[in-house]
Amino acid sequence: MAEFRTDRAGVGAWLAATCPAGEPAYSCEVNVCVRASYDEVLFVDVTIAYEDGETALVRVEAFDL
Repeated sequence: MAEFRTDRAGVGAWLAATCPAGEPAYSCEVNVCVRASYDEVLFVDVTIAYEDGETALVRVEAFDL
């Protein structure tokens, strides 16, 4: 798992460029949750929590079956 903070204004563009095949997760406990599947073997989960008006906390987790 990796996590980092970034500018809230640019996080949507980053997500679209990083996980263009991502689908909204079934349930989400933060502001944005996306799951991308690669050949249904490798999965990447990205969650984004808006911390304040300028900052977003991004968490990226990859796993395989």
